[in-house]
Amino acid sequence: NNVFVTKWSADGSQVLYSTYLGGSQKDGVSGIAVDGSGSAYVTGLTSSPDFPTTRGAFQTKLTTTQDVFVAKLSADGSQLIYSTLLGGDFVEHACCQPTTSTGIAVDSTGAAVITGFTEGTFPVTANAFQNAPVAGCYLFPSPSMPISGEAFVTKIAPGGNALVYSTLLGGSCATNGIGVAVDANGNAWVAGSTESPDFPVTSDALQPKFGGGTYDGYLA
Repeated sequence: NNVFVTKWSADGSQVLYSTYLGGSQKDGVSGIAVDGSGSAYVTGLTSSPDFPTTRGAFQTKLTTTQDVFVAKLSADGSQLIYSTLLGGDFVEHACCQPTTSTGIAVDSTGAAVITGFTEGTFPVTANAFQNAPVAGCYLFPSPSMPISGEAFVTKIAPGGNALVYSTLLGGSCATNGIGVAVDANGNAWVAGSTESPDFPVTSDALQPKFGGGTYDGYLA
């Protein structure tokens, strides 16, 4: 499989550009955002060892059998402005899932923020809110969600060459980042689901405790 990115005219009558993006193995897209100049930013997953990355990108080679990618296309779709991989060590076995991205947003400076889920060793920055997974989940495995793993929130520099910040977000049981938006001040708003009774909440939260059932939604 390859990713495709297609831009239509405002009235939907004309394809302004359409391009493939991928390598020789399986590639899939999970999110797209567009900045003020019309450049498209896409994120997804790749297992292609030859997935196109750009010189100077934060990560240019796969770290495992599957990594997240983030790529920026020029407004006319003719150039790959940057393309970087994002991943960490992961040993694939029945209980766990590889890192996956599920949402992307772009701020006014051209920095992309992505969110998703990881059970591997995900790259975090020194200023991270949460730099390591939380152990100790007591739940039985659910067919709909893994028992462990954290959401992540990662902001990538406008050039795709560095992480502005990258943090985990979760508790002792599985937490997933599903959607992300960025406000005018550059704050990232993340929504997702969690099985963690110890998910971090603020003192004035609308719902400060886990509500029961298989999982709760969250907004951070």
